[in-house]
Amino acid sequence: MNNRKTLFLVFFLALITSSCKQKAKVTAMSQTQTDTLSTQLTYGGTYTFGGNSEGDPNGIAYIYPENDSTLLFYLNISKGAPSYNCGEIDGRITVKDGRATFRQDFDYGDDDCLLYFEFTYNAVTIIEDEKDCQCGFGGGVYINDIFQRTNSEIPQYYTTLSNDTIFFAQWQTINDNSIQENDETIIREEDLANDDVNFLIDSDWEGLTYEQYQEDDGYTTIQKYNFPGATMQQVYAIAKQIDTHLKNELPDKDLKYTEDDGNITLTYQYKTPDNLHIELEYPGGTTYMDIIKKESSTLAKITFAAD
Repeated sequence: MNNRKTLFLVFFLALITSSCKQKAKVTAMSQTQTDTLSTQLTYGGTYTFGGNSEGDPNGIAYIYPENDSTLLFYLNISKGAPSYNCGEIDGRITVKDGRATFRQDFDYGDDDCLLYFEFTYNAVTIIEDEKDCQCGFGGGVYINDIFQRTNSEIPQYYTTLSNDTIFFAQWQTINDNSIQENDETIIREEDLANDDVNFLIDSDWEGLTYEQYQEDDGYTTIQKYNFPGATMQQVYAIAKQIDTHLKNELPDKDLKYTEDDGNITLTYQYKTPDNLHIELEYPGGTTYMDIIKKESSTLAKITFAAD
C-alpha cells in the first residue's frame, strides 16, 4: 500500500510539474506574440478630436506602425470658425514608453517644427512646442489636443488638404529612398525626390526597368514597369504592394468587391487571358493597374488619377 501511495504521489507531482511547464510555455508564446503585435495594437489606428458641432476646431490623426518602435503619422487640423484656417503634417516618430518627439526643419523659418506625442489607452495627446515652433500651419492654428482613437484598423493611406491620396507604403519608399538604382534600372534619384511621385514598386527583380510621366497638368501619374522573364502571378505579387486590400493571390476570373465599409471598390477584369485590368476606387481618386504578359516579359502599368 505504501508503494502504491508513493507511486501515486510521484505521478501527481509529475503531473503538476508538467502542467506548470506547459503553462509557462503558453505564457512565453503569448508574450512573444504580444511583443510582435504590441506596436500595432497599442498605437495604430485613426484618432480624432473636436467637431461636436459645426464650426468647432477639429482634427484627425492617422497612425501607421512601421515596426516595433517607429510610427508614421499624418495630422490634419482645423481652427474652426470663423477663419477655418487649417494645417497638415506627416512624418516618422520613434515611440518609447508611449512617448515620442517629432522634430524637423521645413525651411519655413529659422526654427524647427517640434511636436510631442503621448499615447494612453485609445488616445494620443499631441502638443506643439510653444517656443518659436514653425510647422507651416495656417494662421492661429496650434496643436494642443487629445485625439481619441475612433478606429483601431491600421490606415493604409490618407488624403491631403490638396485632395491627394498618399499611401503610407509610398511614404516609406519616397522618404527612405529605398529603391536602389543599378545599370539596368532607370529609376532616377530625382524621381524619389519629386513630391508628385505616388508609388514606386520596391523590387530587386533582375533587369527591371521603369519609367514615369504625368498627364492632366500633373493630376495623373503613370508608371510603367518591365519585368523580364516574369509571369503575371509574379508581377502581381510585387505590384499588389500598392494596397493591402488587393487579393493576396491573383484571381483567375473577373471579380468585384468593396472594402473599408464601402469606401474602396476593387475591380478585376481580364480583357484577355494575358491582359488583366484592375481598378481601385478611393474617395480621393482612382488607381488603375494593368498587367500584361508578353513573349519574354510581363509589363505593369500603374495609373494614379486624382478626382
